[in-house]
Amino acid sequence: TLTLSATPKSNPSGNFNFLDEVHIFIAPTSGNLPKVEIARLAPVPKSVTVLNFELVPDVDLLPYMNTGAELTANATGRQPPTDVTFDGKVVVNVKL
Repeated sequence: TLTLSATPKSNPSGNFNFLDEVHIFIAPTSGNLPKVEIARLAPVPKSVTVLNFELVPDVDLLPYMNTGAELTANATGRQPPTDVTFDGKVVVNVKL
C-alpha cells in the first residue's frame, strides 16, 4: 500500500485539491535496474485528506530492495494557496 495523509497543520482544511495526478517511481541507488512506476493516482479525487494510490501490477521490487532504492514522485497540479503538510506510508510486500 502507498498512502499520503494531510496533517492537521495543513490549510485550507488539509486536502489535496491542488493536485491533478501523482506518479510514484522506484529507482536503484546503484546498479543497472531501470526506473519504473510503482503507483499512481490519476485523477486525484477532490476534497480528500488521504490519497490511496493504485499500485502498478507485476513490478518486481525484490531486485530494488537487494541493491538499494529510492522512491521519487512526479505530480501535476497547481501551487496550493497555503502550506500543506502530509505524512506518507509505504508498505512493501516482497514474495521470496
